[in-house]
Amino acid sequence: MSDASVPAEGRQRPAQHLHFVVVGAYVLDCLVDTSRIPGWGEQHEARSVRTSAGGKGLNQAVALARLGARVSAVGVVGDDGAGNDILSALTREGVGTTEIQVRTNASSAVCVCFVGDDGDNAILWHVDDDVAVRPATVRDASAVIRQADAVLITFEMPQESIREAITIAKDSGAMVIVQPAPPLATPPEDISLPWHLADAVVANEAEARALLSGFRDRQLQADELATALADDLNVPLVVVTLGKAGCVLHSDGSCDRYPAEEATAVDTVGAGDAFAATFAAKLTAGAPVAEAIQRAQSAAASAVRQRGSYEAMPASTLDD
Repeated sequence: MSDASVPAEGRQRPAQHLHFVVVGAYVLDCLVDTSRIPGWGEQHEARSVRTSAGGKGLNQAVALARLGARVSAVGVVGDDGAGNDILSALTREGVGTTEIQVRTNASSAVCVCFVGDDGDNAILWHVDDDVAVRPATVRDASAVIRQADAVLITFEMPQESIREAITIAKDSGAMVIVQPAPPLATPPEDISLPWHLADAVVANEAEARALLSGFRDRQLQADELATALADDLNVPLVVVTLGKAGCVLHSDGSCDRYPAEEATAVDTVGAGDAFAATFAAKLTAGAPVAEAIQRAQSAAASAVRQRGSYEAMPASTLDD
């Protein structure tokens, strides 16, 4: 773990003293701005189609770097043009790429993001086995993980790799923040992860319901989701984001609802990543949970006002 001292009560650590590791997907996003998604056999002209570096791992790494923290990326790309673009984007943003593996004769993963008239999105993604984050990928990065103050982990990799990342991060003394997105294809009842080692889980409503379906009836009210996850997964701090309806926080045995910051959405692709990264950053810095939520809500509101994935990550300092 980083040798930065723990701040005195009431004080937060400066952004430049924090080191984050983000384990997840680093992919090429194909961003499609369209009024609707065509049906099978139909053709429909989109308003725009473009590509950009993306993925939940990349977005959150960029968001943390823009907050002023030191960030190391752990993931995989292919030795192709897309892989070069992904690495270039990370380097431009000041994210460390020494733990990104470049696999020979492999194509980098691609994610297709459809963005509609009201900013809502639909996403298609797939990571081939030859560019998947394997347990060995995580173990190879263990020296960097041991230096981290916090490790952010997403679900764009096999279950065994997620398990390895959580375990190594916790053994290293880092704060462990898990974003169970996108939901695993594995049935919830067959998911076996060391949830009790996580310090916090940040999920949207769909992701929370997908996890809970392995434990209980999915027909829970939105306000009940955070507490249900905390109880069933044995995680002390759970945030469930609800889009325009704000978010629900379970912490210290109690549950609180926080309203969203008002924003006219043009693209919601990066909102969850902006929220998760900012929340993790403030929490790791020593901010009160309520302040971390407020800053995360502001970051999400900023992201939805802009088009793109990593380009929409807020540009500000953690110490503002």
